[in-house]
Amino acid sequence: MWLLATLSPMLLLGILLASPGLNGPWTIPVEHLVITTNVSLIALLVAVLVARAALQVRHYPTLLVALGFACMAGIFAVHGLSTPGVIQRDAKAGDAALVIGISAELALWTSALFFAIRYTPLAKWLEHRVPPRALIGGVLAALFAYAVVALGWPSAFGGIARWMLVSAGSSSTYDPSSYGYGSAPDALGGAGFLPYALASSVVILYGFAALRQGRDYLRTRLPMQGALALAFFFLAQAQISQFLGPTWTPSWWEYHVLMAIAAGTALPAERRRARHPGRPAPSRGRASDRDHPVRRSAGIDRPRRAARARGDRRRAQYLPPDHGPVRARRRRDPR
Repeated sequence: MWLLATLSPMLLLGILLASPGLNGPWTIPVEHLVITTNVSLIALLVAVLVARAALQVRHYPTLLVALGFACMAGIFAVHGLSTPGVIQRDAKAGDAALVIGISAELALWTSALFFAIRYTPLAKWLEHRVPPRALIGGVLAALFAYAVVALGWPSAFGGIARWMLVSAGSSSTYDPSSYGYGSAPDALGGAGFLPYALASSVVILYGFAALRQGRDYLRTRLPMQGALALAFFFLAQAQISQFLGPTWTPSWWEYHVLMAIAAGTALPAERRRARHPGRPAPSRGRASDRDHPVRRSAGIDRPRRAARARGDRRRAQYLPPDHGPVRARRRRDPR
């Protein structure tokens, strides 16, 4: 039943793409701006909560998850603000359509990249070379620069994007806001290989992150771990819907809904973790696991020195795990 529910978006997408009568365009620019703004705000709230918890417990891999949601929030906000005819009018409207298509893809690609890196040795490499606050500052600066250029000078942004697409084999008449539906009569629909390569890499990255996070959930049975794995899985399906769905059709609107569901799925878990960053979540495992004073919660573990600083002697007896199971160091109570 759970598998059917999580795969139902792909079933709905197949029905819509196979039924042109059901997949007619819904051109509602104002509603598009409202929806994308709300999705961005939810993703931003998740990013803030995760970053706060990651900095409190000094866990670098979890900070990468926070930055993934931050990239999703920032670039997807640009996607919504670039809606032609709402804020971007007159001369900017034509170039803004190109910004919409590129921003939609980048919002998913950048977040997928951070999510996947969190489960690889590259996370440890970054931890040793890039301080957390420097990484946060660099990502925020890049997002700000992207927003300024994309919203302030959409023609310049569009020129660079068009040059990259044409250099990768795209037709000069190809519209990136509707991937795979260009006017050129070739096997790739006039898109060239770049849009297909980006979309495929996003699905692979989200799938990898979902599998690794799902493995953590099966080991710990922590709801927060399962919620994050489910969010990654929905985001992978959002990329497929965004790639295959022609602009403004229900199949295209579906990916907006999937992104909202993914962010909304992660939000309750992160709110709970932010309220109790050092409190173990309930587990359905063995009694010793349920009573363990230091449980991994979506990769976040409280260091032993933090426990000592709080005067919690019982919790200080345990070593913080890295990526393996928590093992207790048995010591005799000094008292």
